[in-house]
Amino acid sequence: MLKINLPKVPNIETSRLLLREQIISDAQDLFKLRTNTEVMRYIDRPLPKDIKESEEAIQTTSEQFDKGTSLVWAIAFKDAPDQMIGNI
Repeated sequence: MLKINLPKVPNIETSRLLLREQIISDAQDLFKLRTNTEVMRYIDRPLPKDIKESEEAIQTTSEQFDKGTSLVWAIAFKDAPDQMIGNI
């Protein structure tokens, strides 16, 4: 199994985008994305019932990163780094 051994989630920048650590303050944006039926059209995952579920999802991915088992980036425009437009 792959083991990730990084001290923190690295930022990656392109000319327009920033990939950064997903944080609890992204929960509202994550909730909006995951409750949008068009966005979730091809993703076989239950829709969250409330923002708390989005917060829990972010917390889980953070814990998985700490264990070295997962790495999730929030995607944002460089000129609006605090507004998550997706994740990967």
